[in-house]
Amino acid sequence: RVGGRRHRVTAVTGPERLGGEWWSESPFQRDYYRVHFEGLGPAWVFRDMRDGRFYLQGLFD
Repeated sequence: RVGGRRHRVTAVTGPERLGGEWWSESPFQRDYYRVHFEGLGPAWVFRDMRDGRFYLQGLFD
C-alpha cells in the first residue's frame, strides 16, 4: 500500500543491504529495493530487518 491505496507491483530489483550504528545498542539493517508500481512509477522501498516491515523511502521522477 502506498498512501493507503493498493498498487500493483510490475517489477522489482534488489535487494541492496545497508546497515549502520553497529556499535550502538540498536544497530539498523535495511534491504532496499527499486520497485515499479503500476500508476505510480519507480520507487525506493526498504525492509527494516528489525521489524520485517516494508517502508516507502521515496518515488523517482
